[in-house]
Amino acid sequence: MARTAHLPTPLVPFVGLVLGASLGIAARAWMRLISTDPEFSWNGTMFIVLGFTLFGFAQGAAIAVRRATDRRWIVTTARVFAFIGTLPLFMAAGGIMMPTVICGGLALHRTDWPTWTRSVFVVLGTTSLVFVGLQLYDEWGWGWRWWAGMAGLFAVYGAVISLERGSMPPQRDGWRLPGVVRVAVVIAGVLAMVLPVVGAGLA
Repeated sequence: MARTAHLPTPLVPFVGLVLGASLGIAARAWMRLISTDPEFSWNGTMFIVLGFTLFGFAQGAAIAVRRATDRRWIVTTARVFAFIGTLPLFMAAGGIMMPTVICGGLALHRTDWPTWTRSVFVVLGTTSLVFVGLQLYDEWGWGWRWWAGMAGLFAVYGAVISLERGSMPPQRDGWRLPGVVRVAVVIAGVLAMVLPVVGAGLA
């Protein structure tokens, strides 16, 4: 949805829906590739594809709202809806990618934040990538499946981060959080994003 400016606003949510569904199919193929027991399940496949479809639609809807109005309460509601639409991506095994999706989205889209703040979120976002990379190495070593799995990981979740244009970018009304609050957000991000990954690794 990086180039939706030429689209009529009512079409943007449906473009997001199509992109989300396509990404869900790609994600399902990637999960099958890296699985040591790649059995096919229609229920699991539909759950994954529908989750990504909801994500794409919610982001598209929020983008449409942003294009239609600058009113803070309306845009905030749309952003919350878009963020809620992201949550199905974190169900079951997808939860391990929460730091990458959320922290990566903030690092990419919060262009109003200082570079150091965004850099902290880049570091936080890499925790999931490292964890998954180590897991794949334990299964496949440095074989072609490791390389293909990592390429798919970066492609799928790089696209997810790119699509977070509805929930993550700043609002255009000029209001910004105070600096102290931004620091608090970074600290909260450390606790909320890193600790679940560490806990999963120790489990």
